[in-house]
Amino acid sequence: EISNGAADVIVADGFTGKQLPCDEGQLEWVEKEDVLKLNIWEGDKIFLRLLDERKEFFSLKLVYDGHDRLVFAALDGKTMELQ
Repeated sequence: EISNGAADVIVADGFTGKQLPCDEGQLEWVEKEDVLKLNIWEGDKIFLRLLDERKEFFSLKLVYDGHDRLVFAALDGKTMELQ
């Protein structure tokens, strides 16, 4: 489980049991190929791409301007170019 302060991402190969209600919003399982179709933050797109591309540990710093606009990103301490 990885928390970015706004949402949790849980990566799993399978699930058994009953999904319980949560006071943080409506939880649902989403197929991996459909995740980027969701209305998610720009930094989440970077994070999810890195999860898919990299198998080793990485450090990602994301900074928003207070109006939901990503203004800075750094991967392993190196500034990333924003699009």
